[in-house]
Amino acid sequence: MNKQYFLFTFVIFLGLTLNSYAGLFSEKENGDKEVLKSIIKYSRTIDKACPQEDCFVLGIGRSPTPIIDFLRSIDREHITQLPISNFRYNKHNDHIQGRNFGMRLNSSERDRLILHFENHLFHQLSTAIRSGVTKIKVLDFSIRGSSVFSIIGYLKEYLEMSQIDLEIEPMIMTHLNRVETIKETAKLYHVDLDPKKHILADMQDELIIRAFVDSRFDNLAPFLKFDLKVHKKPLENDSKARNAFVSVIEKMAATTQLNEGEKGKCFEK
Repeated sequence: MNKQYFLFTFVIFLGLTLNSYAGLFSEKENGDKEVLKSIIKYSRTIDKACPQEDCFVLGIGRSPTPIIDFLRSIDREHITQLPISNFRYNKHNDHIQGRNFGMRLNSSERDRLILHFENHLFHQLSTAIRSGVTKIKVLDFSIRGSSVFSIIGYLKEYLEMSQIDLEIEPMIMTHLNRVETIKETAKLYHVDLDPKKHILADMQDELIIRAFVDSRFDNLAPFLKFDLKVHKKPLENDSKARNAFVSVIEKMAATTQLNEGEKGKCFEK
């Protein structure tokens, strides 16, 4: 079976699967193919920017689901996805209020967040450090950066409390026209931001941008929406749409590795 025929057959299978189970894209075969290409492209970029030898990828909430799933499917180590939604709490600016710029957590909410970090991150980060990891890249799609910067602020506090020595940097997927807004938000959250290192803003792929903006990957995440103020604990997403999406991503990863002679390995750095 030649490469072109194999890829064509796979894309048709993907389109049928996603449209049957997930209702993910508004356009069918061509749209699915373009989103597939974008997932692979940004997964490559993130894997290169955060090599698994010394870097841990931390996806925030449900938006990074396709990237996290794909990197896991190519046997990427030191990677996880933190259940958290609507998290915009700015520990540095009491006088700034509003859903986009954040307010501080109260003491009981902060304690719940620390426990959340403990339950979902402590073991994985400890294991990663023993393997030589020295930094965390906090990954999300964002049009403002509030959630990423909020998590970074409180995660730094947690790492210091737990005596875990890791650098933390943002890795924000966004559209080119949102870069200036994200830079301004970083100042409000006291985050040192280098746009060239921390923002993936070359996104011209309108279909995947639309999918991110419309939260179309949210229902395909491994967990349901988890709002610290509303929900007691994260719940697993075991829906047909989620299971079908995982199957598609795994087949896509296997195809990519087969075509590049990388079976069972991450992308070369």
